[in-house]
Amino acid sequence: MTNITRVQDGNIRSIAVFGEGTFEITDRLSLVAGGRYTSDRKKIDYHAFSTTDPGSIPGFGFPGEVFASGGKTWDAFTPRVTLKYAPVDKVNIYATWAKGFKSGGFVDNAYLNPTLPLEPEKAQNYEIGAKTRLFHNMLDFNVALFQQKTKNLQNFSGAGGIAHTYNGTLKMKGWEIESVLRPVDGLRLTGNYTHLIGEYTSLRDPLVNLDYSGNPAKFAPRDSFTIGASYDLSMGNGAKLTPQADFNYSSRISTDDANTLRLYDNLYNDTKGRTLNARLNYESANGRWTLGIWGKNLTNNYQIVNADDITAFLAMPGNGTTYWKIFTNTPRTYGVTLSVRP
Repeated sequence: MTNITRVQDGNIRSIAVFGEGTFEITDRLSLVAGGRYTSDRKKIDYHAFSTTDPGSIPGFGFPGEVFASGGKTWDAFTPRVTLKYAPVDKVNIYATWAKGFKSGGFVDNAYLNPTLPLEPEKAQNYEIGAKTRLFHNMLDFNVALFQQKTKNLQNFSGAGGIAHTYNGTLKMKGWEIESVLRPVDGLRLTGNYTHLIGEYTSLRDPLVNLDYSGNPAKFAPRDSFTIGASYDLSMGNGAKLTPQADFNYSSRISTDDANTLRLYDNLYNDTKGRTLNARLNYESANGRWTLGIWGKNLTNNYQIVNADDITAFLAMPGNGTTYWKIFTNTPRTYGVTLSVRP
């Protein structure tokens, strides 16, 4: 029998200074440049105790009781530069380079030493694209191509039966198209499609000494899209009735660093998303209140949104059975919402 208790107190201080400016090079060409300086300080006081025999679970190594305190400060400057060109009115072509920062923390490595610093994430992103409004405002059409590399990705894992965190490197690239069509007054048709390729270019779990480099990024579908429609119907009393619906699709996903779920087709296929939602809004003539009747996941599609291999946590090796902890989407749901504005 294992009984583990952890008590943890933390203190965080964050300071940031940021700014941005736009420089008009010509009437059609402009440069937007800015940046942010961030300083984050984190402190931790930790106490853990357990009845677990250190030798009862191989690799666990918990000595029975731990007292620890630690702290660290992380600083970063993250610039962003965008070049924008408008060849004609309501057409904007752009290119952006930016850096991102997520402050460090402390390694969650199952009670061994919770004050070990976890390195901060640092991302670099390149994006080119266009945003347009065409045909007398009838059509919005936007497209973007992007690539981002994140160093020291803060990755959480339960491999080996022990919850722990470690750093890796992730590369994401892809493209996105979004559009809004207004063919007649009151009717609005929307669509969005994203193609995404995410790969861990460097990811070695120090606890179990396994290299996951080359595996796909967790929870990142290769393809996803959304289509929707709404129509504003003006009523004789000045009120407005708006029926709307949308359908969302996403392809299969990986849910762990080792991409184990792909070996189990019955589970892997159920990570696909296919969700139909609908809503009917009635807005009063003075706009002060809105009544909405809605339904989510109308087809009651079953989807696995996360699946953890918990075999190692059960301490029952050798029987050839894999045990999963499954998280699913919300089933078919109906509701009524009333919104009132003062």
